[in-house]
Amino acid sequence: LRFKVLLLDHDDTTVKGTEEVHYPAHVESVRILRPDLEPVSLEEWFRKNHEPGVSNYLKMLFTPEQMVKEHEIWEKAMEQKVPAFYEGMAELLKEYRARGGRVAVVSHSPAHVIRHHYDAHPWAEQIRPDLVLGWDQDPAKRKPSPWPAMQAPPDEN
Repeated sequence: LRFKVLLLDHDDTTVKGTEEVHYPAHVESVRILRPDLEPVSLEEWFRKNHEPGVSNYLKMLFTPEQMVKEHEIWEKAMEQKVPAFYEGMAELLKEYRARGGRVAVVSHSPAHVIRHHYDAHPWAEQIRPDLVLGWDQDPAKRKPSPWPAMQAPPDEN
């Protein structure tokens, strides 16, 4: 292998996280908490995640009390739904690891949720990452900081 460590994001890179988990949770939150509103489309949801940012967008829609409930709905969705891996991704990971490659995942999703998604796959033993770094309360320890990438498993050779 030319590159011994593969550093990946999780949602919308390896799995269909936004499409199958995060956006449906948002639609449910709007339906329950703001029935007077029509949820944005999936395409628009992707845009809102980047501008003004998901937190800022949600704060425009929901009161602080509603934000607590919105967060509960989102966490429940993450715990209950396992998004599909993108076509070819599990095969790529399986082959890469079979050749001795190491895999690290750096994501804004919680680490335990990411591990659950990999563990639920039929090839869990063959594709499971060597390291998973998810959301951290310390901004210096989450992306886009370089700190998570610096924790990637070193080449053993």
